[in-house]
Amino acid sequence: MRKGIKSLMLCIAWALLIMSCKQKTPQTYMSELESNEGLHRVVNAGGITYTFNILPPEAMAYKDSYDPERKVLDRTHYKNRIQELNSFIYVKIDHKVTDRSIAVLKFNSSSNAEYEQRVKYYEFHAAQDIRMICNGKEVAPVSYQYENHHDLSPVNSLMVAFPKCSEGEQWQITFNDRGMNNLFIKAAFLSKDISDLPPMVLNY
Repeated sequence: MRKGIKSLMLCIAWALLIMSCKQKTPQTYMSELESNEGLHRVVNAGGITYTFNILPPEAMAYKDSYDPERKVLDRTHYKNRIQELNSFIYVKIDHKVTDRSIAVLKFNSSSNAEYEQRVKYYEFHAAQDIRMICNGKEVAPVSYQYENHHDLSPVNSLMVAFPKCSEGEQWQITFNDRGMNNLFIKAAFLSKDISDLPPMVLNY
């Protein structure tokens, strides 16, 4: 009986050790997200480079809770944000002119009116042209934000949130970019690349 209990305790300790080895500190977790090739896709179309970046809820909560100037993480705010964001997956779409350092919204723009039309499209209408294909069904975004850097940077960004695609081995993000007239842009991701991510650990 004692041998059985001892063996059980050893198994539990071994399992906890394995789990702790997989867990990551916030800094390590964020660094590995950036280097994880499974979470990034690059698509070139019409002279524009689109980079699709997957951000799990932990990354979004961390960004919302970390003060880069003081280098301090508000742990209470982080825990609250995780509860709010945990049902969603986040996709950041960066777009820039391929191999040229010019503002993307000015690329092949024939007039100020066309430039302004592009600004309005990305700020108010682009979300209608972005979808997740989950188990063969189109899913509309639940939130959308456009980061216009106003020509200070060649890269502008779209942040889109979707409900998590909980079934199936693969899912897609599609973008009919009417602002730059690049239609049928697709980026496919494997569900395991997200489910295999180790949990972020906060040292309380």
